[in-house]
Amino acid sequence: MSTEAQEVFYTNLHLDLDPCSSVTFFRSLSPQNIHRLHRLTFFFTPVQAQFWCDGVATPGYPELPSSDMQYYRDLAVKPPDKAFYRRTWREVVALLAAHADLPRLSLKIDMGEATWAYVETPMMWEGEIMEVDEIIPMFRFMYDFYIDVFTALCELRGLGALEVDLVAFEQLRPWLEREVLGRESPEPKFEGQKNAAPRRPRWWYQLVPPWHDGDRRLEGSNYRPT
Repeated sequence: MSTEAQEVFYTNLHLDLDPCSSVTFFRSLSPQNIHRLHRLTFFFTPVQAQFWCDGVATPGYPELPSSDMQYYRDLAVKPPDKAFYRRTWREVVALLAAHADLPRLSLKIDMGEATWAYVETPMMWEGEIMEVDEIIPMFRFMYDFYIDVFTALCELRGLGALEVDLVAFEQLRPWLEREVLGRESPEPKFEGQKNAAPRRPRWWYQLVPPWHDGDRRLEGSNYRPT
């Protein structure tokens, strides 16, 4: 393939990637072709959420039934050790930091499916088996999962654009984007009442968790308050 053809191919490519199994793909690309990539989406899975470092074992969240997780386990890279997912994700980010054209690179981090698998069952517990203030601390592993993933992304200094999709603690999204990009992410604007987005009540699992400090900076944060 000619240089011109590679330029057209890679700059128009929009890759949807598993963040950990994709490390082999990135190793196979030349630095020049990584530099040509402009749009990447990384989809995290429930299995990665479960086994990221200590995963759900730390807060005591009960492991999901095998039948619920089998689909994800069949598609997942089996971690040889607790640090596998974390280590491979940081290698992917390091390759992008070293070779990508960061100001022209647009990333989407999709963690919605990864956490929804753990949210939907506790929604049925609310008021019946446990109260919300008992359930939320069990989601601490999701918060720690986010912190680790986005701390790694702070290495991408000068990143052009970042879109984040969360389910659990969805209100953390602007804070996470700001820490990586170093600037506030613009919220959608609507002209006139007619086009205004309807205001929907927030579910308890979408709110910022009570232990989060809004003044916290991620390690390597690119945000500098004025």
